[in-house]
Amino acid sequence: MKNLIVSAWNRTVQKNSNTSAYKRSGNKITLTFENINQLSEDYLFRLNNLGSIKKRVVAFRLNNTEHWIAFFLAVQKADAIALPLDKTFPDKYVDSLLDSTNASVYFNGTTFIEKKGMHFKSKTLAIIKLSSGSSGIPKGIFFKDSEIIADAENICRTMNISSGDINYSTLEYPHSYALGNLIIPLILYGIPIIQSSGNYPQLIADELKSSGATVFPTIPHILKAITSLAPDIGKTVRLTISAGANLDTNIAKNYYSVYQKKVHNFYGSSETGAIAYDITGALTLSGAAVGNPIKGVDITVSKSNRFYVSSHAVFSYRNSSKRKFLLPDRGYINNKGEIVLSGRINTHVKIGGRRLSISEIEMSILAIKSVKKSFVFLNKNNHKLYAAYQGSIPSKKISEALSITLSQWKIPKKIIRLNEFPTNARGKIDKVKIEKMLS
Repeated sequence: MKNLIVSAWNRTVQKNSNTSAYKRSGNKITLTFENINQLSEDYLFRLNNLGSIKKRVVAFRLNNTEHWIAFFLAVQKADAIALPLDKTFPDKYVDSLLDSTNASVYFNGTTFIEKKGMHFKSKTLAIIKLSSGSSGIPKGIFFKDSEIIADAENICRTMNISSGDINYSTLEYPHSYALGNLIIPLILYGIPIIQSSGNYPQLIADELKSSGATVFPTIPHILKAITSLAPDIGKTVRLTISAGANLDTNIAKNYYSVYQKKVHNFYGSSETGAIAYDITGALTLSGAAVGNPIKGVDITVSKSNRFYVSSHAVFSYRNSSKRKFLLPDRGYINNKGEIVLSGRINTHVKIGGRRLSISEIEMSILAIKSVKKSFVFLNKNNHKLYAAYQGSIPSKKISEALSITLSQWKIPKKIIRLNEFPTNARGKIDKVKIEKMLS
């Protein structure tokens, strides 16, 4: 059975052989589709020297360059299963992840490290995506080639992205967001990528302006940085997409005020790929909802107000529900068919034998005037509640306000105020970092 990703790539190369496929802005390196294809053949030669890796997991950790794309293609050509790790993935978890996914090879950019691993019987497995890893240790989710392609097809159809567009990337390639919006559209439709040479606002603006990029998929903190400086980004960008974390409506409004362009919210998960999208950008400005379901995606609400996502992009390997996945997010679908999020499934802990809802404490802190964000966790070393919040009032006032609404034993023993919550490479709150700050 032919790998569908490789077949799509071969068609794209045949059609666009000498067309620009990839450009690194900083050093002005430009590669054609044929250039990348040849680079992938070079990597394939090196992989084949390792012996048979067919349907074995090949993990790799490379920078966001043409080498990442070429190596990913080489793994697909070898009929192996790609496990891409981003550069921010903690070193201490690499070995445990390789073991849990039964990886046979790990490539760190210079050296191939061979491991025992295993051969997978499924003939169509192509890639392992990592969950968001709220516990701090992401787990691997196996996807078939058809599921990865279905996600990109759904995204491009919904966002009206085609071969005439140029993607400007500030994203980490291994993430589900980047795979669906950048990597697979390049392979499937020949949509070229301009790779950012850094995350400095002025630099990004200059590159957007000079590159002729038309699509700008990014994350909230980059949009916030750009709007705070308000540099000229040129006139070619027709679509700005924000995902990875909730976008503050003030950032969306500032972006619109500066550039007269709306930001379009994008909602997805590692397990399902794309879920919802704000087509007009109006919902992102108002914050009323995250968007309507992506084309090809069906969303229903469970009895516990959680979302069921069904599509051909949902992982089916080791998934008892096959094409369906129950998200941890809670919410509802309004009368316009828009997805409205209201929180995540409740996390309970025990303190002194008494059961406590973490969500209850977080919501109580959020209810205090001027508080924008909150995070609460149980310190496993001393079994005490700790909390962090983003807001303008001092922590002492938080404790006083909580004493009115909560029992004394439910009030966090340590509360700190943060000017900004730290975020990870996905743009989501870095809970592990906050826990370290509090501990």
